[in-house]
Amino acid sequence: MVTTEVDQVLERAQQLTSEQRKVVTAFLKRDLGEELTADDKQALIGYYAQLKTQRALSVEERQTAAAYLRELAEMRALTNAERYLLLDVSMIDNISLAEDFSDRREDWYDDEGR
Repeated sequence: MVTTEVDQVLERAQQLTSEQRKVVTAFLKRDLGEELTADDKQALIGYYAQLKTQRALSVEERQTAAAYLRELAEMRALTNAERYLLLDVSMIDNISLAEDFSDRREDWYDDEGR
């Protein structure tokens, strides 16, 4: 059973483009706690940027990307593209006001506008 799963994974890996292989390698290294090379880091940055343009990131993906970029910022200065990506993934998409929210000054302050 395990051999079949490994074969399936290897078969899928052979179908990946070189860019996709870089991303997978970078994720594996990161998950194993290995030191990432500059190419690995760029592969992850590119992957998150591509995800951002292709579809909306889930909350979990946003948090993961933001955490990674903050860790990277502690090690070195972020590039402009990385800073913009960090800003994008850190934004809250949908802020909803409470239904009983009032925008009237009189409801907020008891001074009758004085």
